Amino acid sequence: MAARAQAAGVTERMPDTNVWLALAVAAYGIVAVGLVFYVLGVRRASLFDPLLQCVVFISLFTLPLPLRALTSDIIEGDVTEHLPQLKPFLAISVVYAAVGLICLAIAYYSRVAVALGRAFPHPPVVRRPRVYSTTLLLGAFSLFLLAVLAREVGGLVAFVLLGYNSSAETFGRGYLAIGFPWLFVTGMFPLYRYALLRRRTDLFVAGGFMVGLAVVQLLLGNRSVVMYMGLTIAFFVHYAVRPLPARVLIPLAFAGFVFLNIVGFLRGSKYQSFSDLVTRSAAAVGGLQQSNDLDHRWFYTLTTGEFVVPFETLPEMVRSVGTRVPPTLGTTFLRAPLFMVPSVIYPDRPLPLTNWYMAKFYGSGFGLNEGRAFFFMSEGYLNFGPAGIILLLFAWGAFWGAVREYVRLANGNPGSALLAALSVAFIFRAVAGDFVSLLIGLPEQSLSCAVIGLALMTGFGAWYRYRPQAGAAAA
Repeated sequence: MAARAQAAGVTERMPDTNVWLALAVAAYGIVAVGLVFYVLGVRRASLFDPLLQCVVFISLFTLPLPLRALTSDIIEGDVTEHLPQLKPFLAISVVYAAVGLICLAIAYYSRVAVALGRAFPHPPVVRRPRVYSTTLLLGAFSLFLLAVLAREVGGLVAFVLLGYNSSAETFGRGYLAIGFPWLFVTGMFPLYRYALLRRRTDLFVAGGFMVGLAVVQLLLGNRSVVMYMGLTIAFFVHYAVRPLPARVLIPLAFAGFVFLNIVGFLRGSKYQSFSDLVTRSAAAVGGLQQSNDLDHRWFYTLTTGEFVVPFETLPEMVRSVGTRVPPTLGTTFLRAPLFMVPSVIYPDRPLPLTNWYMAKFYGSGFGLNEGRAFFFMSEGYLNFGPAGIILLLFAWGAFWGAVREYVRLANGNPGSALLAALSVAFIFRAVAGDFVSLLIGLPEQSLSCAVIGLALMTGFGAWYRYRPQAGAAAA
């Protein structure tokens, strides 16, 4: 009788949970859409505005899990098995995310963001940049790091044939794995030269290099890397070459999203050879067509894939902080610089939050290369509760507002455009990651190589700060 009464009570409470969750999602939608209209309509910004990118990617990682919880109770794909326990906390978590968007926008257009953006230095522009010597030097160094990384599995070709299982070989060896992102950054240097001199040879070299690198990353199953590459190239072209119209950008973005969804479903691992890769991929496509599952995989990342994963950590923090988990009171932010030290040198380095989360809420038996992406607002809540989300989003707004001001003052400087493009394209990774992703991941994987390359290309010329003139047009 008690169990029956308890089940009846759960049934009676479920409609209230759904109603509150639906209201929270609607409120979030109003805030997000309102910000989009404000950025595009009032501020007259482009689709490449950093605030708009923040709104888009925060929404992509916020809404899929709540919408899934409203429409289905089936646990499949990457949907967390803890969804029934987390559902009562989803509505307030969505509200926190909406409040975070408002805080983000306020700080984004603040004087603090403008002052910070004017403090960032710009690289010099020279008439004859040493682009190809720099590309060869840094490219060779990147390949050397990758050769050392792949030595234990039989070389680079064998490493690529590992497919998405290659991530197990890179965990804990990030000082070698940065060869891949550095190789991409070096491929941007010919495009830098094209922006400066407008020679088609540079465009063809950059295009061929990027296509080859994208194919390798697709074989490795690194869809996020391919997405980062595409976003960076688009931002750089928009900032330094010519503005990209929405009528071209939106169809390309949609086609790219669908393509990466299909690649994610078809990707495999431990191929015996490239012919084995082709055979197994063709068999997978044929199996999908025969089972009629292909129609359900165009957008699976939004329903059962990557986009439903990170946000689960926020309702879990709302449920657990103060009960199962004590608030960390800023320690996760303070210890972030420790991750600059490779784990081979500092083996007792604290676990990343994604691994801590798996151990705490999913138990043992998972490898260190396995984890649930940790939503960036969840770290704010883990440290200071709701106030932590507000403080974190104010900091985010100030930083990305500074990037906006930096682009505005760059006045087409391709070096500044490269740094800004690498940063803004990183937003989707930072949203689905903790503070370490932005503080350490972005400089280590992208900006460090770009800064070294710009120094070499410009003969170590002095960097400078722009002095904005009165009445300068906004970007």
